[in-house]
Amino acid sequence: MTNNEQIHPHRGHRSTSNLSIGCGPHHRSTGQDVPCRRRKTATHARRLASAKAPDIVILDIAIPGGREVVAEMAKRDIKCVVLTTLDDALSLSGAVAHGANGYILKA
Repeated sequence: MTNNEQIHPHRGHRSTSNLSIGCGPHHRSTGQDVPCRRRKTATHARRLASAKAPDIVILDIAIPGGREVVAEMAKRDIKCVVLTTLDDALSLSGAVAHGANGYILKA
């Protein structure tokens, strides 16, 4: 079983990525019970990582402190996939340099 947690500021993107990531028999989204208004910040991402111990965090680095969260997840051996609208080379290279395991652009 793979546990994933999604941290980004837009409810619609969480729903869409849940359909593609969290619906298989071997996957579980650990924070589905958390109200969306509380899943938008770096502080919340840190709390969830401590409380839920996910295998994978899906994070929008556009949240304040997003790149730092990527680095913290990497130090904890938690895989981190960036799902964002930031399509510039600096954002991508910065996320990878901070330890992101993948980078997906939102449409």
